[in-house]
Amino acid sequence: TAKTSMTDDSDKRRRPHPYGFPFPPYHVQEALMADIYKCLDDGGVGMFESPTGTGKSLSLICSTLQWLLDQEAKDAAGEAGGGGGAGG
Repeated sequence: TAKTSMTDDSDKRRRPHPYGFPFPPYHVQEALMADIYKCLDDGGVGMFESPTGTGKSLSLICSTLQWLLDQEAKDAAGEAGGGGGAGG
């Protein structure tokens, strides 16, 4: 029914978006964020390009900050695997 459809749409708008993106990302933005996150997770170096106006800056910020938050959560949970750091 139409009422159920409207509820579903508003629920989708309230759900958090991937990588903490502040609004529903375009496919190109979501793909860029996934690639940046994977690159960071793999410990690599990446070169990314996308046309002007595709949201590169926000995609970079959101994916990088999400990766950092995830790493801090893993560190706090002891999942980062092996310490290091000063005095270790």
